[in-house]
Amino acid sequence: MHVIEDEIERFNDENNDNKNLHTRITSSEQDFSFLNISLQIKRSVHYDTDSITNHEYQPLRLISGIEQSSIDYVLRRRYIAHWGLPEWLGDNHFLLQKHRPPTNSVRECLISIASIHSETINIWTHLIGTFCISVTYILFFLDNYQQMDIFDIISFSIFFISAILCLTFSTLLHIFINYSPSVLVTVSKLDYMG
Repeated sequence: MHVIEDEIERFNDENNDNKNLHTRITSSEQDFSFLNISLQIKRSVHYDTDSITNHEYQPLRLISGIEQSSIDYVLRRRYIAHWGLPEWLGDNHFLLQKHRPPTNSVRECLISIASIHSETINIWTHLIGTFCISVTYILFFLDNYQQMDIFDIISFSIFFISAILCLTFSTLLHIFINYSPSVLVTVSKLDYMG
């Protein structure tokens, strides 16, 4: 019985020592946290480990209670950090967060146009550029059709169609980059061709 009492007393002493040590560490962190820049950086980078998907490229599961076509679904999409991307999708190591996971679904890729992620600016700048050049092409020919000969029409058409195709292929790359490895290779070739 004496042995058990000694063990209980030793355990309580160790527990008190651990509490005192924890209190000292916590207070010293609070006192000098302004000096620890790496601690602030670690706190500012948040990785969502729940949203890492498997590498079988399965479509995303629906968040419970939200239909896929609703605006709520688009706003509550799950994204993954750069370190959680499969190797074929992690080409830009400067973009750390908000990557779309592999979907293997055209619908998922198209719905993602309306959400904010690592490709949003690329998609919209190329999409708006495609629209603007298409409208300019149409208006240019409507205004100048009477004064142009066949060589002017051909040369201007080649110029405008090349610009439209360049931006369209780039838009397709940024929309379907997370579909699958084979689609990524195909749309990358189209983008480089444009």
